[in-house]
Order: sequence, then structure tokens, then C-alpha cells
Amino acid sequence: MIDDILRFSMQRHDSENGTYYVINGLEIPLVTDGETIKKALHNLEEAVAAYCDDNALASSPRLEVSFEVDDSGTLEPLAVKS
Repeated sequence: MIDDILRFSMQRHDSENGTYYVINGLEIPLVTDGETIKKALHNLEEAVAAYCDDNALASSPRLEVSFEVDDSGTLEPLAVKS
């Protein structure tokens, strides 16, 4: 049975192709991403709904996403590639 709250972590990745955000499940095997935080969160909602359907779970849990913010107030990058 799934908990009422599913926890995820979000990281910002910078590459030569731009910035993207990756969300990883801490309690379930789920990874999704997006070019913006808003898109990554939207993709997370869709991925969790599909996970619940695939695993015959009746209710949709509350989603909790954590991330670290740097001194400038922006989401801190996890990896910087040149």
C-alpha cells in the first residue's frame, strides 16, 4: 500500500543545451524531468498518476518535492557541464 505522501527530490542540471530539472522518487522507482520547474512538476503529476494506475492503487497521494536553493534564491545546480 502506498503512503498518503510520496516524497521526491528535484535537482537542476545545467548543460551546453540549457537547464533542465530532474525529479527522483525517494519511496517509489520514478524519475521524470522538464525544461522548467513547472513542466517537471506537471510531468511528475502525470507520472505518479500512471504509476498508481499501473500498480492498481486506488488513491492519489499528496506529492512532496524537496530541493536546495543557493544564496541567490535560485534552485542550486546539481551538475554543471561545460
